[in-house]
Parts: sequence; structure tokens; C-alpha cells
Amino acid sequence: MNYRLKINKNWVRLNTEKYPILHNLFYWSDGLNFEETEKEEQRPDKHILGDANIQPVVLQENMDWSEFWPEDERQSGSIETMSCTLFNLFNPIEALAKRQFGEVWNKSEHFNAGMIKMTRNGYILSGAIDSVRKKHGMVDESIYPNDIDNMTWAKWIRTPEYETVQRGLYWLSKYDVFYKEIPNTRAGILNGLTFSPVFFGGYAWFLKNGLYYSFSTPNHACAIKKGIKDTGQLFAGDSYAPFEKELAPDYKIYWPKIIILRKKEIEYNQNEIDALRKRGLKFIIRALGSGEIYELTDTGLKYLTAEQARDIGLRTLEEAGKFIGISEELYNKLIV
Repeated sequence: MNYRLKINKNWVRLNTEKYPILHNLFYWSDGLNFEETEKEEQRPDKHILGDANIQPVVLQENMDWSEFWPEDERQSGSIETMSCTLFNLFNPIEALAKRQFGEVWNKSEHFNAGMIKMTRNGYILSGAIDSVRKKHGMVDESIYPNDIDNMTWAKWIRTPEYETVQRGLYWLSKYDVFYKEIPNTRAGILNGLTFSPVFFGGYAWFLKNGLYYSFSTPNHACAIKKGIKDTGQLFAGDSYAPFEKELAPDYKIYWPKIIILRKKEIEYNQNEIDALRKRGLKFIIRALGSGEIYELTDTGLKYLTAEQARDIGLRTLEEAGKFIGISEELYNKLIV
């Protein structure tokens, strides 16, 4: 029987990391529901990427994703979000987007937390992945902010508005996300790092001589961002400061997975597109979708960013004689 007191407070996490003996009195969770994850991972029909004939591509032979890693983000602010499974899944996905597409992503964990109805016990690894790859997709944090220092639990798990949900589904129509389990050995993890950062479940940890050691119970989802082949050293990118942690050689890792991110190939009905062009149309907007704007071209639809759409609108107004650029001198004359 577990007689320890569960307290999901930052002071418990910090003090148990510093004084491991306190694990005998308290325990806490960052948001990995270990018991449910273990049940899911032991299912005989669980998802294995290789069965779908999806093969990863070597992207980082040096096993170091640091230059592609997104900006550090905290999962704990005015509340403990219990969302380590999301924060530390999004980091690898955003790193892959920058490495493969040259795109800087900052996706909203808040959005997916609301879609899955994050619980006070956290969530499971595969559930977090399936939220992104099968059910809800992702949206930009600029659209649905985390606002981590001004958050309430009710707001964190609130279902997003319809338009925001549609944006997530639009993202899902453009990207495929897969995962593949890798051997839970140092060699297996180091090899996995050549394909992607490694998403995993891990133990509570404590710091000793610059290294993080396992202690107490598994309670945290995290991602390995860097490995050193010659020494076997592994460095985790975390959602708590310090955001990079060097793991001890015997740190216990569970269920390591690599992530595969791909853009979907979209086939266009050029006859229908040409029919619209013959009507004199140049652009369309998904008025009942997520508001995306496309240019009608002779090779399909060209997606326009908000900035591109704005520039086209301004240029059209300029050509119509209803828009001009002015000097600062003229601008100052317009102000009383």
C-alpha cells in the first residue's frame, strides 16, 4: 500500500529532486498516467509503425537536434497543467518541422489539452500522439494561446471554439504523423535519434553531480534531444527548468518512440479549378472551414498565408486607386 501523500505542486517536485529521501513521504506527477500507459503499451494490438510500411529517414546522423529545438516552454504556471505528454511531444514535432521544412512552428498544447479533456492524473503517451495524428491535429499558439501564467484548470480543459477545431482538422488534412517504437537500450535510442528526437515515459528524477537519476515512481513524459555516440550520453529536452537535462547512465526510460512527420500529397481536380478560373476568379476562401485563402493556378491550389493574402488585398486596392503609401511627413500632417 502506498502511504505517501500525492501533491502536484512545484515545491514538491523541486525538493524531491534535491532531497530524494522526501520521496518516502511525497509523490507527484507531471502528467504521465503511468498505470494507464502501461496497460495501453501492453496491448497486443497496439500501433506498430512498421506494420504500415512507413520507414523513417535518417535526418541527423550526429544525433543532435539542438539547433532545431523550439523555444523552451513551461507546462506549469498559474496551474500545473498535467500536460507533459503534450509539451514533450510537441517539441519533437516542431523540431522535425524546422529540420525538414525549414518552418518554425509554435503549436498550442492548450488546444489539444481541451480536445482530449486532460485529467488531473495526466494522460497516456499513445493518446497524446493520436490526438495529433488521428483526431484533432494542431493549431498555432498565436490562435489558441497557452497563457500559462494566467490559466485556470477549467479554462485549460475547455473545448475550443468551432473555428479553432476546424483549424486543427485542416492541419490534419495537410500532415501525417506516425510513430515507431525503438529498442529500449542506449544503442537503440542513439540510433533512434538519427531519425527524430525520442519521445518516452520516465521516472521522477533527482540531480546529483550534474546528472539526473531515476527515483521513486514513473510520472513524466519527456523527449531526448541529443545523444553522444562515443559516450552514450543522453540529454532530455524538458518542460521544466532546467529545460535541458543530462540523464544518468542508469536513468530508467520506458516505451521510447521516434516520430515521423510528413506533408500529405494532395491531388487536385484541375478541371473544377479551371472552371472557376474561366469565371474570372483568382482566389477563393473556405468561408465555412478555417478561413484559408487559396490562389487558383493551372497546377492546383496555392495556399496563401495571412501576410500574402493581405499583400494581395492591398495591391488590389492600390491598382484601383484606393490605397497609397505615404511619407512620415504626410502622416504627421494627419495627426492633430
